[in-house]
Amino acid sequence: MNSALRCLNPPPPKHFANNKTSQPQVLFADFPGFNSFMVTLANNLLRDSLYGMFFRVVLGAVLSTTDALTDIYVIATYYSSSELTAQANMLLAMVFM
Repeated sequence: MNSALRCLNPPPPKHFANNKTSQPQVLFADFPGFNSFMVTLANNLLRDSLYGMFFRVVLGAVLSTTDALTDIYVIATYYSSSELTAQANMLLAMVFM
């Protein structure tokens, strides 16, 4: 009975708990092209998969929205200062170009 329960809920490996695995570091250190191979593989997976497209679209939308919000905040902050009104006008013109 104990072995059947162990199959359903196996204990975690001992090296997983203390995170002292050295296998990936050996691959990256001993094989000079391994890093570029892994980067190319990850880029191809992100490019070709549906989740990769979703990730790129969501990341682009979040970055664009964050950029717009920071522009609005900086322009509002510049307009609240009487010394920075000219800079606020220039930044506003730059945003609308």
